[in-house]
Amino acid sequence: MNNQNKQTMNGLPYTNTWQSILITLVINLIVTLILYLLNIINKSTFVTDAFFCGFISTLVSVAVAYPQMKRLRMSGALPSVVEEGHILQKLPRNPILLSLALGVLFALLMGVFAFLVRWFFEIEDITPLRFLVWKLVYATILSIKMTELVVLRLVQPDCSLPGEPKQIGTAIVRNTLPRKDTFSDLLRTITDDFGFNLLSGLIFGSTVVKGHTVTISPTTRDGIIIGGIVLGMILTLRMVYPVAKSIYAQQNAGVLPRMDKSTFLSKLPYRPGLFALILLVPVMLLSAGTLWCVLTFFGFTELSFFQFYIIRSIYVSLLLKVVILIAVRRYSQPSEGHQ
Repeated sequence: MNNQNKQTMNGLPYTNTWQSILITLVINLIVTLILYLLNIINKSTFVTDAFFCGFISTLVSVAVAYPQMKRLRMSGALPSVVEEGHILQKLPRNPILLSLALGVLFALLMGVFAFLVRWFFEIEDITPLRFLVWKLVYATILSIKMTELVVLRLVQPDCSLPGEPKQIGTAIVRNTLPRKDTFSDLLRTITDDFGFNLLSGLIFGSTVVKGHTVTISPTTRDGIIIGGIVLGMILTLRMVYPVAKSIYAQQNAGVLPRMDKSTFLSKLPYRPGLFALILLVPVMLLSAGTLWCVLTFFGFTELSFFQFYIIRSIYVSLLLKVVILIAVRRYSQPSEGHQ
């Protein structure tokens, strides 16, 4: 069990997620090569490919997860207490039927998602390289989420097998299904960020108010460097510092586990204010560079406020995970004067 945990992503202690990810990526690489050789990579393929990718990713996730889950169940390594999901238990227990049910569902979802992306960002043409990067990114995310869902289904009590021993595992399977408060938190985050960026637009001149008309200037590739630097400053103030302050408080309260060894991250400042200050320039440069690369790679010369809002939100959510990881590692390590 310990060896398997070392090969498993955090939050999924029962199955090797990387195996399904790699298989999915290899399949997508082969599909992209075939489409390229047939010279049929276009905006129509953009949608139909997502449809088939949703189905294939599901088959791979179930095929990889089910044997591992069955082996762990028969060895009594699953948790003794599992959060029951009434909706999950309506899904088939048979791996073939489960693959088909989830495959059809996610094929439709991914097809609709790709269509909305194409429509929202006004994609009329796509190069093979952009198509490949797009496929690899969403296929990886889909594979991770699909494996989480399959694992969550297979640990449900109704999946017990005849003759299985008592389950004595202590690890926890993360429930990835959205809850009611998930949507309310998302809406609150969107409205808060939307309002703040309108306000910052008024300050920096990208938002102009004339009478009852509000004009929001589009984001251009030429101006994205300055915009990214400004965004980095805002993120340091509104995200990096609050995250550092929160984890700092957890460390002082004894909630955060302590590491025995120090790494280079222990050289970062201990106080949240200084911690955020030292990351200010890196976050500014990273924001400007990342956004410029995204716009350049995908050929966007100009984005509307809402189009850029989506890209910025994705970037911020990914950056948040990195900042949390750095802060947790920093405050869980001993440093001079703060043992």
